[in-house]
Amino acid sequence: MLTRGRWLIGILIALPIQISSAPAVGESRDRLPELRTEERFLASSESPDEADAARGEVLKSLPAQGGYTVIPLPAFSYARNESYWIGGLVPILRSSSKEEVEDIFAPQYLHNRFVGETFTLNYYGYRSETIQYRAIASYSTIVERNFELAYKDTGVGGGRYILAGEGTWFKNGFARFFGIGNQTPEQNETNYTLRSTRVKVSGGINLGESTSVLFTERYTDVRVDRGVIPTLPQIRSLFPSILGIERAVCRSLHGAQSKSRPSCSGQVGTLFARRPPIHCAWLGPDGVRGPVSH
Repeated sequence: MLTRGRWLIGILIALPIQISSAPAVGESRDRLPELRTEERFLASSESPDEADAARGEVLKSLPAQGGYTVIPLPAFSYARNESYWIGGLVPILRSSSKEEVEDIFAPQYLHNRFVGETFTLNYYGYRSETIQYRAIASYSTIVERNFELAYKDTGVGGGRYILAGEGTWFKNGFARFFGIGNQTPEQNETNYTLRSTRVKVSGGINLGESTSVLFTERYTDVRVDRGVIPTLPQIRSLFPSILGIERAVCRSLHGAQSKSRPSCSGQVGTLFARRPPIHCAWLGPDGVRGPVSH
């Protein structure tokens, strides 16, 4: 697990530029935050001593009490479909006696001219190298909603098995639809609110240090409501006969396909392998050797 110092460096760099509203259509929710940008920050320093000094200065400037560290931050974002978001968030890190981060609480406030005020509470838990939790609750004064619960353990049964599950319910008032096919003109742009319930359960086996077999079952319920963009036509006005515009339910994301349209039932198995890093050494112009990973 990363120590509190390394988490802080990563959060200070990553969080202000990662803030966004509810996920867009098709956005993946498979990953918990991986704040690895501290590695780029540390690598940009000319020496390890400078990196340690910079980390120390950051830690001294942050309010902390006991095992908690508070980091007030501004938050801003812009997206073509959503316009501007502006506000702030306050990540609160709770670390163990070993200075390892176990919990992150991040209350957040954002303003958007289309959905008004958005209040969000984010929670991320890291109980060990293999166990992760996520809980998110977000409420906007106009339309937008987002509630998530997720759990993942890649070391069940002494490291032999993988178990994960997550459930999500959200309303995204910024969704767009242009028609079917890649030749649809931009003038056909319509707006709608995507209201969706999603449940995913995964189980797998670790075959070795870098090879796993994972089986995933997904359920998705989708409804279409009126969107929040007043300058765009609603989807029902231009595409009233599109299949599934009233409601669509899929039991699995992947399944058997026919020539006409994809099936909404079936199972999928995923096999993935990760190559361990290869360590070598380089000789710099000053004759100093250093490690390199590929």
